[in-house]
Amino acid sequence: MKIYAPLSFAANAFAFASYSEIRPYVPPTGSDSRSPCPGLNVLANHGYLPHNGLSISGPQIVEAFSNAMNFDTAVSQGAVDFIFGALSLNTTTAHIDLEQLFVPNVTDAKTSVARDDYKHPINPGRIAFALEASGPQSDVTPTTWGKTRIALEDLDKGQPLYSLDITGGAGTGALMFLSVSQDPKNNGNYANVTARKDFVRVFYQEERLPVELGWKRRSIMPSAADLTGITTAILEARNSGAGSK
Repeated sequence: MKIYAPLSFAANAFAFASYSEIRPYVPPTGSDSRSPCPGLNVLANHGYLPHNGLSISGPQIVEAFSNAMNFDTAVSQGAVDFIFGALSLNTTTAHIDLEQLFVPNVTDAKTSVARDDYKHPINPGRIAFALEASGPQSDVTPTTWGKTRIALEDLDKGQPLYSLDITGGAGTGALMFLSVSQDPKNNGNYANVTARKDFVRVFYQEERLPVELGWKRRSIMPSAADLTGITTAILEARNSGAGSK
């Protein structure tokens, strides 16, 4: 047993170092403000944004995405520009509470992966449906995520569907890939960027970073070109009926 003790100690030390790179997850309470955007909620739940979700500025969001997920500034600034612009707020001086983003057909498009509509809480069954719709494999790609987009649109077909719901759904899917994929660049082959389904489920359902499953903050910095490339790949798959992986 003594022979293995140093190895065990080293393994535990390595695991601690990996976990300590990411701020700990603290579940939200009923008084904490949260949004329909899982990415912003993840940042608040891990303390990269104020945990209460209140009085958050655009520059804080940009810094939080960089610190937690190593996003290029252009990616997170683009998200800030959209969010604050939709609320008619100044991106550098205004502050928001996360719950302000529950604006139907604007910042909270239909065909959500996690919610039946903007009034409802996270639905684990809907997330399971979304993942199953992408196929039986253990990961998702923008190509197979096109199947998910089609399935979610069909699920919500009783509601009017606008172009923002389609492009917004693809764009938020791309942000998910940038958040949890270990290689969102994939040498420019965006249609085949992979993200593990267990990572995706934790991201949407528990709104946290799945570090205990092996997720790590990458040295790779996702760019605006990567976001556009993945969004386009999802839309192309959705528009073509989503071919197989």
